Amino acid sequence: MSTQNTDKINLGNQATNNGVSNRKIPEILKGSYYLNATYEPAFLAFFDSKDTLRAFLNCILRLPEGRRIKDLSYDFITPIHFRTPEQKSIILDIHVKTEDGRSIDIEMQRAKHYCFVDRVLLYSAFHAIKAKQDYDASIDFKNLDELEQAKHRYDLPESVSLWICNFHPTENFQGYRDEWALYSKNALDKGDKSTVSEKIRYIVVDLVNVAMVFESIQSTEEKWLYVLRSAHRASSEIEVDDNDIASALNRIRTDSADDELLAKQAKDMVTQDEIDCRIAEGILDARELGKEIGKKLGKEIGIEEGKEIGKKLGKEIGIKEGKEIGKKLGLELGKEIGIEEGREKGLAEGMEQGLAEGRAEGLAQGRAEGSKEKAWEIAREMLLDGDSMERVARLAKLSEAEVLEIKQRLS
Repeated sequence: MSTQNTDKINLGNQATNNGVSNRKIPEILKGSYYLNATYEPAFLAFFDSKDTLRAFLNCILRLPEGRRIKDLSYDFITPIHFRTPEQKSIILDIHVKTEDGRSIDIEMQRAKHYCFVDRVLLYSAFHAIKAKQDYDASIDFKNLDELEQAKHRYDLPESVSLWICNFHPTENFQGYRDEWALYSKNALDKGDKSTVSEKIRYIVVDLVNVAMVFESIQSTEEKWLYVLRSAHRASSEIEVDDNDIASALNRIRTDSADDELLAKQAKDMVTQDEIDCRIAEGILDARELGKEIGKKLGKEIGIEEGKEIGKKLGKEIGIKEGKEIGKKLGLELGKEIGIEEGREKGLAEGMEQGLAEGRAEGLAQGRAEGSKEKAWEIAREMLLDGDSMERVARLAKLSEAEVLEIKQRLS
């Protein structure tokens, strides 16, 4: 690739040879010079190189001289299983081990979901335990004598969880990169911002906050994140002054990607689009259903509660007003007038209150039931199409136990 421009990334007009082949490109991928690297197939292809991963991690982790990664090994889609007490499983998108024993998990997330921060913590915990298990099983540890092994019983290897998010990870997320770690509150109160331990770190990236205008990009770090987020919007070759970024981009060129990668990318995009569409449809249907159920239940509950409230208020108001009126018209006449007025007022107020509560409860129940039903419908279709349980659970946002129950019903 050309390196004429050294200060910025250029899109569109610089490249004249687009290398278009005669192969049939899936319809959903046409018109894009590069695949969308926020989807798993292209994301893994983008980072399928030791040199790329080393350059990217040294940059995004902001490692100083003496701490920079020199060599590494990596695996894609690494499952981790634990029993707590029942079996729990997570899958690491990219699991990296460095030459000095550091363990790094790289996760690409396209959509925010409930308890996202909790998921970051859970993945990091499992990742740290796996790093410890790998360390204890390593040749270096095995070669230690008994006393040295006992000394290092709780020695925890450094583990880093890197979460690249195509959404705001938290409310009021500032900038495009943040780092979470373990701090002492007492120390922070005294102005000491040093961490208690550097063994477990969280690097969280918000792609939404990455500069949209490439002319404003200054650092190599931003260039990495910009092409991850926006390369698929280019209609022609991107010229970039960094060889590692250029190499990574070349692996996700639509015209040169192999058929397997194109097929996986297209399926991932279509499946996600269908899921997003069906979830939206389910929410809208649930809203309408909730309104109808709410109206019906609200009316029924309102009538019943109105009767009870009307009786009680009617009696109280009737007695009170009856005493005053009874001074002039007599106790019996006062009771009749008071009870009648109280009954009408209580019934009206009870119906209004009951209808409001019924609508709220009905809408909440309708939404929950509608969303759940849609998620199960999606899961059944994906299982019938041969998708794995892990993929079904991840995309349909169901637990593995629910997916297993659906699969058993299909059997």
